[in-house]
Amino acid sequence: MPKNFSVKCDNVEIVKHAAQPANINQAYKFCPLCTGKFITRDVLGDEYTRLVCPDCSYIYYSNPHPTVIAIIEKKDQLLLVKRKNDPHAGFWDLPGGFVESGQNLETALAAELEEEIGVGIKSSQYFASFVSKYPTQHMKRSIVGIAFKVEVASENFQAKSDVTAVKYFPKNDLPKIAPLQDVQLAIKKLLKEDGLN
Repeated sequence: MPKNFSVKCDNVEIVKHAAQPANINQAYKFCPLCTGKFITRDVLGDEYTRLVCPDCSYIYYSNPHPTVIAIIEKKDQLLLVKRKNDPHAGFWDLPGGFVESGQNLETALAAELEEEIGVGIKSSQYFASFVSKYPTQHMKRSIVGIAFKVEVASENFQAKSDVTAVKYFPKNDLPKIAPLQDVQLAIKKLLKEDGLN
């Protein structure tokens, strides 16, 4: 089993834990194929403990869910959205969301920006990725948040679907950000690169 480790990118700490799923027993109790009760066991040739169905041999791989994060800047300001729904309703956040089946990262990013703030993308550039957990009603989901620096096609922002407000904030005076590790690490890395952290 891997030990805890730390990865640094431009002197910003990115990962604080091993890739092993946290509390694998928290995930699922029963096999989705035959409804047999899962057991935990080491799988030959695999470095992690997995949920395995003893009845049909199905192995549950706790792979992370990809998310996209938009970093939209205007001079020394950063665009934030206020979350409408839990988790963390009322907190400020970067625009973004989960990648849906059939989407690549770019189409997911475009869909999230249209859905949340009503604008298209003029250009986007990969910024960084961050391993994190996302709290849901029943468990914390492992995610990989992929952040992009985005130039929007217009600034006719509208608070839509999952947000109640859209606003630029000075980077040196940001409001309280939702306690989502991938978003906080993306902002931390951005501010450090701008010499503000």
